[in-house]
Formats: sequence, structure tokens, C-alpha cells
Amino acid sequence: MSIDLAQYDTAKVFDYSGKNQKNIAVYCWSRTERGTEWWAEAEKLGKLAAESGYSVITGGYCGSMEAVSEGARNVVDTLAAAAAESGESSSQEKRPEVIGIVVNGQFPDRALSGNKFLTQCVDAPNFPRRVEILASQSRYFVILPGTLGTLQELSTVWTLSYIHPSGLPRPVILAFRDPWEKVVKSLTDLLKLPDSVSSLVQFVDDAEDCMRVILADAAANGAAAPPS
Repeated sequence: MSIDLAQYDTAKVFDYSGKNQKNIAVYCWSRTERGTEWWAEAEKLGKLAAESGYSVITGGYCGSMEAVSEGARNVVDTLAAAAAESGESSSQEKRPEVIGIVVNGQFPDRALSGNKFLTQCVDAPNFPRRVEILASQSRYFVILPGTLGTLQELSTVWTLSYIHPSGLPRPVILAFRDPWEKVVKSLTDLLKLPDSVSSLVQFVDDAEDCMRVILADAAANGAAAPPS
């Protein structure tokens, strides 16, 4: 699945039905180090998502974004090798993508391009547009552990869910319980948000938990099913 931005340039309301998408957007920290628990969990999420037939979309750079991408890309490459061996020339269209949404030159402490595991890299013109693209390309949003940038991304999709027109499918937001449950609870208490707002964010404990929720939702709500 390739990112097609044209349909979103004039859209006032994003399509969160998932009927035309098999994507999982992942928000996460750019400074996660290889060999850590956070890295392993991010890599596992990418692996499980791709094994279930879903493309992954991240901010495309380093840290947990790279870990998610690596986990997914390993699966994609394995599928490609198996397809080549069996002579299935049409199977490329069915394989998941590893997509990164970057803003080249925006971050002086990062590489000027996305990580090496991406199968598709989209260079957004600016940071706000990057956030918009990330928030528009999926029904499912997984919020891995992170800091300020990840909080901003969570706040964006949370707000979009809150203001989404009544009767239309809302995004499914899955935040890792550590650290986001305390963050969301604090914001909810301080801002006196009603339960109808706080409940838009669901909490999960690990990558397996994420995929259980996503696959159950896809089956129950008619979202695009992974290829068989």
C-alpha cells in the first residue's frame, strides 16, 4: 500500500473506517537505544503487525521508529524471498509496506533521510504537515513509550477523535499503559475532561495486546482485513 496524499489535501474529515487501509500508525520516541526493553517491544510490534498483513507507518527516523521498521521489514523481506522462490510475481502488491513520514532537514541531530528499513519514505514539506499525514493514514494508532513529541502526536489524534463527526468511525487509539495511563489520567483530572473523552484512549500492556485489539476490531467492524 502506497501513501496517496492527494485525497487528503481537500478532506475536511479523515476516513477512520479502515475499510480502504491495512495500516497501523505508530507514535514513539526517537532516542530509544538498540538492546533496550523499549526497542525490543517496538521491534516486536513491527514484526507482529507485518505478520498479520498490516503496513506500519512511523515518523521514519531513528529510535523506536527504526525498531518498528526493522521488525516489519524483516517479515517483508522474508515474504519477498518466499515469493521469489515460488515464482509468485503478483505477491508484491499483497505484501505490507514499511512507511516513514519524514521532514528532511527539520531535525539537525538526525540523519537527512529515513532509516534503512523503510520501503517507502514520504518527505513532508514541514513538521505540521508531517503530523497531519501521520494522523490521516490509518484507523489504528499505537502510542509506544516516548516523550514530548510522542505526547504531541497522541494529543493530535486524541483531539481528532474527540471532534470527529458523530456517527462516523473514530480512530482506535492504543497507548502503552506505561507511561501514558498516568499522563492521560493527569490531563483528564486537571482539565476536568468527561469520561467520554478520556475513554477515547485505550491502554495496552505490550505488542501482543495491541494486535489482539486491532485484529478483534477489524473483524468486528469490517475494517480492511489482512490478505489471506
